Amino acid sequence: MKSFVKKIVSTALVLSITGILAACGNNASAGAGSSNASAPAAQVSPEADQSQRVIIAEISEVNNPFAFKNDDGEPDGYSADVFRAVAELLPQYQFELITVAPDAMEANLESGKVDIYAYNGGNSAQLASDKLAFGKEAYQVMVDTILVQAGDEHNYKTLDDFGGKVVYGHKGEPSTVAMEEYNAAHPENPIDIQFITDGATVVNDLVTGKCDGFVRIHTQAPVYSQRFGVELAQVDMEPLSVRDVIYTYRADEDQQLIDDIDGALRTLKENGKLDEIHEKWFFGTPWDWQGNVTEWLNEHPGYFDK
Repeated sequence: MKSFVKKIVSTALVLSITGILAACGNNASAGAGSSNASAPAAQVSPEADQSQRVIIAEISEVNNPFAFKNDDGEPDGYSADVFRAVAELLPQYQFELITVAPDAMEANLESGKVDIYAYNGGNSAQLASDKLAFGKEAYQVMVDTILVQAGDEHNYKTLDDFGGKVVYGHKGEPSTVAMEEYNAAHPENPIDIQFITDGATVVNDLVTGKCDGFVRIHTQAPVYSQRFGVELAQVDMEPLSVRDVIYTYRADEDQQLIDDIDGALRTLKENGKLDEIHEKWFFGTPWDWQGNVTEWLNEHPGYFDK
């Protein structure tokens, strides 16, 4: 885990759960000859079987430890390791993995420059689209919770405790909807829901008292603590939402490819490889872990000193 801490400190973290809005035709060799700098053309080795379809998958270049471009310019992080493990089980395809800026990912899939959105897929905007197809096998679980400054986490047991307080959330996400539904049922003392800006601003607003908490994926408590130098903690309450992370494709994608990748993910679950990869990047925890990060770190003092 030394590498995990080093990468967090050295890499800018941008948490982006992106909605994909449109799709278009399926290319037999997506990405080849592309002029779009955000999705570089795949470099197929001379030894590759030219009868194989080239499948281009994209992940974020700036969201350590989920996915990022490392110092050597290569895809790295949890999503990269998982996809490479999938590719090793499917030699009938020629896979290429690239990193792109988060704001280019939607357009890349829509235009056919890439074939697979292999990064934190399955958010509400994506699932509402009839122009997309999705895998069935999850490879991670996203747990939305409220983060506060360490020491304050025990002050919050339910959403009642956030009544009258300012909480930053993501517009349209299930976690925000849960808070909005709470407000509708408790108009006498609603949560002041405001929408999140960048991570640095959010943490600064928490420290200066402009907000009382903010919604993030549960594993971000230690990540943000390391990145911004402010000790954060996960509140003592049930998560606002829990969702599976799945691969996203265009609606007209070959079902055989989707089925094959789902099958590979099932194999990685059964043989323990998926847990092994998650343990590498996320505090020794398995891929489907939904526990309290703060409690886990309290039980492992000195974890980040390793």
